[in-house]
Amino acid sequence: MESSQRSSFDRNVPARMPQSPGVNTGRLRRPRVGAEARSSLFTRLLSTGPKDALRPGYYSIPSYWICEGRRLPFGMFRKTPSGEVIRLSEPNRIYQAMDRLPIDADGPAVVLLKKESRLDLLHYLDRNLDEIVANSLMSVPEKAEIFYYMGYRRMRAAYRNPNRITLGGVKGLIALMVEQILTGRETVKEIFALVQDNVCRTTEHPECAILHSLNVGILATFFVMKVLPNLARDTLEEVALGYFLHNVGMMRLPKEVVDYGGELGDATWPLVRQHPVWGLEMVRDIEEPSREVAHIIMDHHEKLNGKGYPRSLTGVDIHFFVKVGSLVDSFGAMISERSYRQALQVVDALKSIKQRVPHEYDPSIFSKLILVFLENELI
Repeated sequence: MESSQRSSFDRNVPARMPQSPGVNTGRLRRPRVGAEARSSLFTRLLSTGPKDALRPGYYSIPSYWICEGRRLPFGMFRKTPSGEVIRLSEPNRIYQAMDRLPIDADGPAVVLLKKESRLDLLHYLDRNLDEIVANSLMSVPEKAEIFYYMGYRRMRAAYRNPNRITLGGVKGLIALMVEQILTGRETVKEIFALVQDNVCRTTEHPECAILHSLNVGILATFFVMKVLPNLARDTLEEVALGYFLHNVGMMRLPKEVVDYGGELGDATWPLVRQHPVWGLEMVRDIEEPSREVAHIIMDHHEKLNGKGYPRSLTGVDIHFFVKVGSLVDSFGAMISERSYRQALQVVDALKSIKQRVPHEYDPSIFSKLILVFLENELI
């Protein structure tokens, strides 16, 4: 398996998935048994059959990822029973139903792509993510994994280069999440497993801030959907956008400040306290945010006792959606590894948050979070 050498962040990732999160890192993962014992979707893409059956220089994708009527920026190939690799189509063709990709008797067929087409594949998956996820042949684990991985890529683009295009990518991700990802218990359980396993876990800034924001965006939106089932769809998506972008101001912080594990000094603490203000400024440079988005970004570090920042608000002045985001933000940070500490288990993180109720976090929101987790078998 060839390893990417682009950065320490993705040094353990197969080169077929460039700049991707560390799906093959050696860290311990939650044990899975029975039906849950499975390898990563992207790991399985390396093989089309028995061990060593794949020709060097190619990797495989399921044929149901190929969308009818869409341009394919890569050429496709097929491995014959004799082991020969033959071309199915040239690059930059519009795939039509008449092309009829081969079907395997033992399950969905795969097609081969040359290894150098990997960036073309990632762009293709991003452009056609909605249609691919909606395909009935997609299993629940595959749907969760491809959404989570491609969601990370859209978040990284938006955090590193905030503009109308990258922000639009995040909005599209939210619409897909609300429509197809968070509507089924099994899919939610798989997504939460990925958040726990953190297949793209990293302790390095800025990737750490980006991944954390993805996790908070997913979990906080799911919670709001459950406790406010009649909330208007457009309001829900605005709230979700705030959760996904809540930490964007962290991108202005120097790495040494984010990674510092000791007590913040007089020079560094004021910088940290500024990141909500910077985040709102960054969004306003693109478009005027809704009231919900502005409150979530600006106030997500406020505490009920008035000891939060940057405005030292007290309980009655803090928006409900901000209270949700603040609690989930802390929970997501606790279950994530940092350069200066290990990740907490879910139950331990919830116990730690309980100790800060009600002086920091809303007790009713905390109680409802526990109920939502239990009802959906997340703990």
